[in-house]
Amino acid sequence: MEPQKTAYFNKDNQLAVKDHLVSGNTFNVRWDPVLLLAQTQVPKSFDASLYYDSQAYDSHKRKRTGIQGLLYSISQKIMFYRKLKVVVPFLQRANDVVLDYGCGTGTFVDFLHQKKHKCIGVEPYAKARTIAKARGLPVYESLDALPKANIKVIVLWHVLEHVDDPIALLQTFYQLLPKSGALILALPNLLSQDAQHYRQDWAAFDVPRHLWHFSKQGIIQLTEKQGFTHKKTYKMPLDAYYVSMLSEKNKGNRFSFLQGLLRGARSNISAIKTGEYSSLMYVFQKN
Repeated sequence: MEPQKTAYFNKDNQLAVKDHLVSGNTFNVRWDPVLLLAQTQVPKSFDASLYYDSQAYDSHKRKRTGIQGLLYSISQKIMFYRKLKVVVPFLQRANDVVLDYGCGTGTFVDFLHQKKHKCIGVEPYAKARTIAKARGLPVYESLDALPKANIKVIVLWHVLEHVDDPIALLQTFYQLLPKSGALILALPNLLSQDAQHYRQDWAAFDVPRHLWHFSKQGIIQLTEKQGFTHKKTYKMPLDAYYVSMLSEKNKGNRFSFLQGLLRGARSNISAIKTGEYSSLMYVFQKN
């Protein structure tokens, strides 16, 4: 594959990005023009858990307040129904199980239970896992801790970008799934219009919690190299509005809500032609 440049990394394929959530530190993100993905550069002694300890981290919240919290909850519920439509066709038997890897406080696990589908979760972060278990949900610390189950679908909702070694994890998922089992990934899109606009202030960089940053082509070629077949890609247009609002906050804009709505709309309009939505959902299958 020919090397590909991006519009906003420098000539050395580098971009300095600030952690706006916890530390205020700056981390270097390096774009790989061949693999079509980027990696956050962290020291060897890096302790990721220190950067998740924030009341503002949405994925680990039990309750959300304010307009932004309300919008997050509404869009999350809408997306849960969309995700359900993608997951259900792969559940052909009564004992088929969905594994939600990186399930946070277990919100999607709970949603599937309400819809009468079997689902278990894995959440390495202790604080979020404790909240999930307090809700009576089957959430475990690691894949090794899982009980025996007929796992037919594995979902990662904005999780693969957090892991140390995505290749090793994808290989593990391939071994765990049966033939025709599905792997479904939702990820921010590094080449979306809102990413190109906000550059180092793009909230979906979320360094250093996000160690990896994927383009559409990049994640497809990476996952197919591990044996999966890419079946379909779904747009996630609501993410553009939320990410843009957070990005405007990163820029210090007092009118982040309105500006975020406008920029999110522009990103989605652009993506109608390009297909480069702020976030995308990818369906892969083991043949």
